[in-house]
Amino acid sequence: MNKTATTTLPTELNSLAVWALLVLGLPLVAGLMLLIFGRKLPRKGDWLGLIAISFSFLVSVYLFLQVWGQNVIHTRFPWFQLGLGENKLYHFTAGLYLDNLSVLMLALVTFISLLVQIFSIVYMHDERKYHHYYGYLGIFTFSMLGIVLADNLLLLFIFWELVGFSSYLLIGFWYEKESAAQASKKAFLFNRVGDIGFLLGIFTLYAFFHTFDLAELKTFIATGVNQGGIFTFADQNATISYPLLTLAATAPNKAVVAPMMVISNKASSVKKGKQRDNK
Repeated sequence: MNKTATTTLPTELNSLAVWALLVLGLPLVAGLMLLIFGRKLPRKGDWLGLIAISFSFLVSVYLFLQVWGQNVIHTRFPWFQLGLGENKLYHFTAGLYLDNLSVLMLALVTFISLLVQIFSIVYMHDERKYHHYYGYLGIFTFSMLGIVLADNLLLLFIFWELVGFSSYLLIGFWYEKESAAQASKKAFLFNRVGDIGFLLGIFTLYAFFHTFDLAELKTFIATGVNQGGIFTFADQNATISYPLLTLAATAPNKAVVAPMMVISNKASSVKKGKQRDNK
């Protein structure tokens, strides 16, 4: 069973956390470069996206070998605070959380993204905005990896919204076609409706436990005592009914389906392309 090793940036920057940041940042940097300079690069820059995701995958495998069955790496740093001067009412942190599940999903997401990009070299090479497509893939992969690495619900929600945005760009890649444009709008709007439940779950948990930190939430919930369907948390001086706790705790788990979006959303773009070619 994993043991937790918590560090605080920037005074103690765990080396594995640095590698995790590299895995996270490479697809974003490559994606932005492709969107800005891709048209001027050889082969419209597809090689840049491939190099970035290949390196991310290799580092993910390294992290998997280092973390699996070993200590949990939880690295965080001050993010922002509410309140002025001495009246600093609330402090919020952001960070990376590496455990067995995180490193497994890192390897899975980067591997699938690599396969998609290799396939796209042949299938998409004659597209007028070929470099935009690879740029969108980079941003999508960055968003997915952010969900995997986020150590708190607020940060996770931000990355989830980026997933929705990049999904909108990919599904609507052939926006000149009415069907593609409508499909991207539907996907975007349906996700926003689901996000209402996501936010309700996040802020319900915060109202009771006063933290977005996933590790702290796990600890608090694990210490709850069930008294006839009412959970009591002595450390927090709070009580919550079982149905409400279940709803609040499972609403954010919408993000569990996120890795499958790597396949489904990109497959949607490919499907649109086949429909276009058949017409």
